[in-house]
Amino acid sequence: MRHILSISLAALLLAVAPLAAQSDEKDRNPATPEVNTQSWTGTLADADCKAKDAAQPCAVTAATRSYGLVTDAGQFAKFDAQGNSMVASEIKGKEGLVKVKVTGKVNKDTIQVERIELEQ
Repeated sequence: MRHILSISLAALLLAVAPLAAQSDEKDRNPATPEVNTQSWTGTLADADCKAKDAAQPCAVTAATRSYGLVTDAGQFAKFDAQGNSMVASEIKGKEGLVKVKVTGKVNKDTIQVERIELEQ
């Protein structure tokens, strides 16, 4: 009985091994390319306002806590939490249509902000 169990277990392991190898192969070679750091220029926007009405310009105010970028091409992406903190300290006291250059990585519809610079 013990011998039959050993053979059955060995057969099961041999059957599962190719599936595990395929899974590892997919993990090493994902179908989507790696996200690289990029830079964009555009205007800061109040992300909460944009979520309510994407057609509005949503200029930043002293009350803005969640930011995003409307690119020069008209596309909008919100910032991650770190980006929100960086923007708040960078634009302290500025309101309205604030032009910036943002450097970071895109994750779905969010920019993971690494650097933000006010444009002159």
